[in-house]
Amino acid sequence: MAQNFDDLPELWEWKEIAEVFDVRDGTHDSPKYQDEGYPLITSKNLGVEGLHFKKVKFISEVDYEAINKRSKVDKGDMLFAMIGTIGNPTIIDIEPSFAIKNVSFIQTKVRFSYHAAP
Repeated sequence: MAQNFDDLPELWEWKEIAEVFDVRDGTHDSPKYQDEGYPLITSKNLGVEGLHFKKVKFISEVDYEAINKRSKVDKGDMLFAMIGTIGNPTIIDIEPSFAIKNVSFIQTKVRFSYHAAP
């Protein structure tokens, strides 16, 4: 059944996708790993149960800051694997203190609210 998108519900409005979402990816560089520091999340850390830190590698504060200058992840962002399959998209539900590598993310530029019809 075809749908007419000219007649939006009263509280809806048309937006260009770039007005609402920012799609980016993490570093493709290979920072030097260390025994401790900031976690570097890759696609292997996106599981069916969500984000996990099993077998995570750590990077220095300098590398963490450099990566996050370009692609800082925020709570509410959705991460997608970029290598292999998009696999297990994961919505970040914690305040992140990690950087990402070979992972893309969708970040909302606006916050959505949902109001059920009366």
